[in-house]
This record gives sequence, C-alpha cells and structure tokens, in this order.
Amino acid sequence: MTIKELNDLFPGKIKDYPYPKPWPSENPDISKIKAIVLGCDPSNFSKGSETQVLETVFGIEGKGKDGRYFAGILQNMNQLGLKLTDLYVQNLCRNYFDKVTAENDCYPEAAKLWRKSLCSELDELQIPRHVPVFMTSQYIYKALIKEAVHEFSPADLYGTHGLLPIAAEDNHLSRPLFPLYRGGYGAYKPDKQLVYKETVLTYLTNF
Repeated sequence: MTIKELNDLFPGKIKDYPYPKPWPSENPDISKIKAIVLGCDPSNFSKGSETQVLETVFGIEGKGKDGRYFAGILQNMNQLGLKLTDLYVQNLCRNYFDKVTAENDCYPEAAKLWRKSLCSELDELQIPRHVPVFMTSQYIYKALIKEAVHEFSPADLYGTHGLLPIAAEDNHLSRPLFPLYRGGYGAYKPDKQLVYKETVLTYLTNF
C-alpha cells in the first residue's frame, strides 16, 4: 500500500512520512526467528501534537529514548523465554495516521487492507507458518480473526484453557496467533497470567 493509495481511501487521515523499517531491517536470519510481533501502526504523539517519526518499527534500537515504545513488549517476551534476536517485528498498518489507534475511526478498515501485504511479506521472507504471531493490541486481534469466528475478551483469551493459539484457519494471516497486550495496568504480563504463560511455553517448546 502506498501513501497515495491510502490518501485516496482515507482523505486527511494519513501522514506523509516514510514507513518505519521492520526489525530486523536488513538480512534477517530466518532460522533464528521464533516469533513474530505485530504492532498496530507507528502513529504516536509523544511530543504533544507532533508525530515522532521512527526509523525502525517501535523505534527499536533508536537513538535516545526511542526504544521505550518496545521496552514493555520486550519484557513480556523475555518472560516467555524470547529475546530480541528471536523476533521479527512489524506493524499491521505500516503507515502513520493522524490519530492514535484507539481514536482512529478508519483503523479497522485500513487494517483489513494491510492484511494481504503482511501475509505476502511474511511468506516472501519464508518465515515458517508454524512460527507464532503475537498481537500487541485487541485492535489487531479484531482485524485478523475471520468474521465467522467468535471474538473472545482479553480475560477469556488469557485465562481459558484451549483458546490459544488462535488457529491458522481461523485468522487472515493463516498463522497461529497469541495476544501480547500491553494495557490493563500490567494485568496482561505473562507472569500474572499463568494459564496463558503455560500455553505459550508449551507451544514454543513443541513447534
């Protein structure tokens, strides 16, 4: 998807900034990838009304404090036994919007349009289909599950045996999905969600 194409579909909603690169941005060693982490989009307004443009998704290994956007996510990954070098990180929507995701009324439709591009990207990289995808937001979950599939609450996904991973046939990426939510005042940290943690560790051990 190009900025022009997006502007035609969502006039006045798209910021004309270069898309952040995925992590790792150059020559990823696919044999080392144990998980894929998805953000919603790079939109941020940490400097008031001014968008902070990121060179790499989440500002990973950015200058100064840019990497703080990924710090909490990486802590959760570490609790699941995964390091930064084990991850491929990308946004579902690669473009910047004029609002953050929670306030963006065009995000659901834009996310649906980006699904195909993400599928193609992961397949072109030849990341095996069994490598799990961790979704950092409920907005991503809503965009990826198929319309006929029941939508569960975060509490159900984290606390109920048998719901995870979301099966490949039940989502538009055709890959196993796990939530990796950041909100809830820390309630979704793996060390506070034992059913979830056990399920993820079992999957990572056995795939």
